[in-house]
Amino acid sequence: MSEPALLSLTDVGLAVNETLSFESVSFDVGVGESVGLVVPRARTTLLMVAAGLRKVDRGSVLLEGKPIARAYRDLAHEATTGFVFQGGGLLENTTIADNIALPLRYHTKMSEAAIAERVAAALDEVGLARDAGRLPYQIPRGSQRLVSLARALAVEPALVYVDDLHHGATVEIWERFVQVMERARARWNTAFLSALAIAPHTPPGVDRLIHAAPVVSRA
Repeated sequence: MSEPALLSLTDVGLAVNETLSFESVSFDVGVGESVGLVVPRARTTLLMVAAGLRKVDRGSVLLEGKPIARAYRDLAHEATTGFVFQGGGLLENTTIADNIALPLRYHTKMSEAAIAERVAAALDEVGLARDAGRLPYQIPRGSQRLVSLARALAVEPALVYVDDLHHGATVEIWERFVQVMERARARWNTAFLSALAIAPHTPPGVDRLIHAAPVVSRA
């Protein structure tokens, strides 16, 4: 028997706006798998649906076999997922180190000493140890994305959502980002669902591609 999917979307439909909608979107993400979700328009919206951050009009989104909203309630004090936002999603008035510490303080009962150790390791992992005391605006946009990835991985999650995998990345940042993804998969069997605008070929760090195009209504 094959292993159950970690994340499963079945016949998902939702209206993005008056003229744009998704119809019958279905796909699975397995444990430890890296999947690229190729969506030419409204990709952030579909990724948020997959992450349980936006309700569907019909269909189902299951995380570990449970409706995603209920899965989050059942795992209230356990961080099973992380999210890398397109622009980083960092708190501007909070240091890089404290941005990474946020999910550890919210989702775990770790001591401050243990959190500080985990944050230091996370920053070292993405090559930004020297930036711990800086504010987000004091580091480049690409580095902010690495901080967002470090924050998502700090809790050693089962699944990480990445909004626009290639967004604002130099070659150096992109290669480092993929390397960190690969190490997380090797260490914790973390799965990734990464939104992409286009992907003529399967990019590094991604096992397979799923295509989902919204329907445009002329009415």
